[in-house]
Amino acid sequence: MMVRMSDTTEKTTIYLDPQVKKGVQYYALRDNTSLSQIINTQLEEYIEDMTDVAEVAKRMKHPEFVPWEEVKRQLKADGLL
Repeated sequence: MMVRMSDTTEKTTIYLDPQVKKGVQYYALRDNTSLSQIINTQLEEYIEDMTDVAEVAKRMKHPEFVPWEEVKRQLKADGLL
């Protein structure tokens, strides 16, 4: 997904805990970037993580799902682990 600030962006208002804002400002200055870029990057990673979590949950319900312990047992039996 990785949207960059040079791409189309939209202004929004968020409310941050003052300590969180101070921390983000520190890293923005240290890394020569912006609060918006840090927040966008972190939200993109969060969305990606939640998408992965949803996919795992979906696959675990699928009848072809094989638990990890069974996979390890099969690999050991085949001499691959």
